[in-house]
Amino acid sequence: TSPTINKTQFTKHEQALGMKRAPYGIWRMPNIRHHVRPCCQWVPDWMHVMAVHGVVNKLLYAVLATFAQCGINWDVYEGYLAEWHWPQALSRGGNPSSVFKSKRVASDKKAKAIKCQASEAIMFVPVLALFIQTCILPAANGKALGACLAFLALANVLDLVMLTPRGCVDPSALQDAVEKFLAICKEHFPHLMVKKFHSLMHLAIRLDAFGMLLTCWVHERKHRLIRRFCNDVLNTACFERSVMGNVVCQHLYELGLDTNFDYTVGLVNPRAAPKLLRQTVCNDLCGGASMDVYTALRARCSAWVV
Repeated sequence: TSPTINKTQFTKHEQALGMKRAPYGIWRMPNIRHHVRPCCQWVPDWMHVMAVHGVVNKLLYAVLATFAQCGINWDVYEGYLAEWHWPQALSRGGNPSSVFKSKRVASDKKAKAIKCQASEAIMFVPVLALFIQTCILPAANGKALGACLAFLALANVLDLVMLTPRGCVDPSALQDAVEKFLAICKEHFPHLMVKKFHSLMHLAIRLDAFGMLLTCWVHERKHRLIRRFCNDVLNTACFERSVMGNVVCQHLYELGLDTNFDYTVGLVNPRAAPKLLRQTVCNDLCGGASMDVYTALRARCSAWVV
C-alpha cells in the first residue's frame, strides 16, 4: 500500500513534480486521455522563463551588482536609458529608465533581482547590452569580465527567441547560444541557476519540433482589461460579481462596434496625420495639393491585389 501523506507533504510533492492534482482535468477524461502526451506537447513560455521573475531579472541584478563592486554606480543606467527613444509600439510597454530609479533599486537589492515588467525587460536588455559592450567590456577584467560575457550571451539568446516568429532562427543556432550562455553562468554565477535556467534548454527542442515557440504575451495583455475594472471596485462584498459584470458589458460593447469583423484592405484604426507629416506627404507625393493624410500603427493588405 502507498503511504498516506498530509496536505503539506502533498503540496511539496506536487511542486517537485511540476504538476497539480486536477480531478476534472484533461488527464482524467478517458475519451481523450490517450491524445494527451505532456512530455511531447509541453512548450515552455519563454516570456515567463526569461522576463517574469526569471533569467533576465536574476542575472541582470548579479551583473549590475558586480559592476557596482568595480565602481560603476547604479544611477548610470537610469541616465543612459533616459537618452533613448523607443518606437511608439514599444513605449507603451513601460519606461525602461524608471526601472533604475533609486527607490526601485533599493527594492531590487532586497529581492536580489531586478523588478520590472516583461515588456520593459525586452526593451532595455538590447540597449544595456550595447552599453556594456562599448563602455565596460573593453576595460573589464576578472569578475567584471565574466559579468559582461554572461549578460552579452543572455542578450544573444533573447534576440534569437524574439526572432523565432519570423521563421529565421535555426534551432541548432538557438541551442548553441543557450549552451554558451549556461556555460558562462555555470562558471561565474552558479548560485543563480534555478529551474528557469534549465528551461532554456528546452526552447530549441520545441522550436525544432513545432517550428515555433509559444508565449503568453496576448494572455498577459488581457489582464489590463480586468485591472481596469478591479481598481475602481471598492465594494468587496460582491467584488467578483461586479468585476465580471463590467467585463461582460465591455465585451458586449466591443462586439457591437462597426469595426468588428471588418477585413477591408487599408489602414486599421486610422487617425489624422501630424501637421508636419501631412505637409511633407502633400509636397513630395501630391505636388503641393492639400489632401487629407491618415496614419495607423497597422495596415491590412491583400495577398491578391497589389
